[in-house]
Amino acid sequence: MKRLFIPCKENNYHPFLIRTPLLSLYLIFILLFNIIFINFNLVGASAAVDFTTIYNRHNEIRLEQGLPPLAINSLLISSAKAKADAMMASDCWSHYCPDGKSPWEFFDSAGYIYSYAGENLAEGFDNNEAVVDAWMNSPTHRDNILNAQFNEIGIAFAYGNYQGISNNTIIVVHFGSRFQNDSTAYIPEQEEINPDITIDNPKNGDFLNDPNFEISGKANDVENVELFSNGDSIGEVPTDQGNYTYRSPADFEQEKEYLLQAKSIDKNGNSVLSNIVNFQMDYTAPELEEDQLYITKTSNEEAEKYLIVINEMTADECRDEMSTRDFEYLGKNTWQLSISDEDLYDQGGILIQASDKAGNTSQLELSYEELIQKASALQGIDINNLTHITSNPRLQINVTFSIFLSILFGLDYYMLDKSGNTGKVRSKSHMNFVLFIIVLLLSLLTNLDGSILTGLST
Repeated sequence: MKRLFIPCKENNYHPFLIRTPLLSLYLIFILLFNIIFINFNLVGASAAVDFTTIYNRHNEIRLEQGLPPLAINSLLISSAKAKADAMMASDCWSHYCPDGKSPWEFFDSAGYIYSYAGENLAEGFDNNEAVVDAWMNSPTHRDNILNAQFNEIGIAFAYGNYQGISNNTIIVVHFGSRFQNDSTAYIPEQEEINPDITIDNPKNGDFLNDPNFEISGKANDVENVELFSNGDSIGEVPTDQGNYTYRSPADFEQEKEYLLQAKSIDKNGNSVLSNIVNFQMDYTAPELEEDQLYITKTSNEEAEKYLIVINEMTADECRDEMSTRDFEYLGKNTWQLSISDEDLYDQGGILIQASDKAGNTSQLELSYEELIQKASALQGIDINNLTHITSNPRLQINVTFSIFLSILFGLDYYMLDKSGNTGKVRSKSHMNFVLFIIVLLLSLLTNLDGSILTGLST
């Protein structure tokens, strides 16, 4: 046994396990091992793909083509995740699975009401660049990524035994643009309005959050003014030196749109009408919950940053009160803010305040640690359990073999140095370790080939 591992007089200071014939066999074995596993997918893909890199790569490609970036949408993440889990559970590989279920049903189940929608699928990839490149080399997938009709994206993953491959990875990307009703509030035409009677407060287009407000205006040469709300009389008020004021909170307790008009009878007995004022009573603050928040980590040459996205939030302004930075409105109730990791750490987190035109506000505060946790969860990484990162058998075998050879060569050099035989030519066998480092690095960096289906959109 000693002659196999340790340089000594019995083996002429040249252990059998690191002699040229066996070194050649090691080299052939490790190369064949990796080639076979790569070509035939005998080993499942590890969880080396992540949300952030794939998301950023989509937007980089779109920007290169002059297209606007895609915003993250929580509903699309939910629909993509449901599709990935369903594929994994039923072991099906189709856009219409399980059991012929269309992808649009997943969009509908997630509550995403779309004008346009699309789906890209992939499995067996363990490298972000490889999967995106594969999609871009497929005309149908490329069309989805570069579809100008899409403005939102959701990405999800499922891990497990799939299609006969252990520790496989399914990647689902859902693209979409939401249906939006662009109708605006009806404002009646205001023709032949008498300037002698007006409503000056509230203003046309106002949003109010307190029913205890005054209706006031001018009323020349009349004694009384009758006020109408949405066509119904709400009261009559006397004038005072050509002015009038009316207050009745009970008339405006409902949260809705109101149309106001004043009417009076002049000294000649003619009916006089004022301008019509359209305003909105709004008592509800913008909905701002933690589950609407999606945080992904990005990086560039300058610094690491976090992209904070808020979905499905109806508001008119949104800002981080700690940094006094405004969120950018992307349309369709989606907001985002890019902030550096350093700034987030220095200010200890973020305090988001959303407000509407009526002055209603909502706040959400998250610590730096909570933000990091959410960013990690979005990338499919459990920061408390990273065991899946090293669950690839091919990777494990390569690493184990590398450690074994390191021990052999290290022991060889140590014993030769201790015995004073490092000057002998035959003792230079430990220098071959450089060759194996190169070979092993190449095998470790080699990516698995995956599969994609024809991209689907509607």
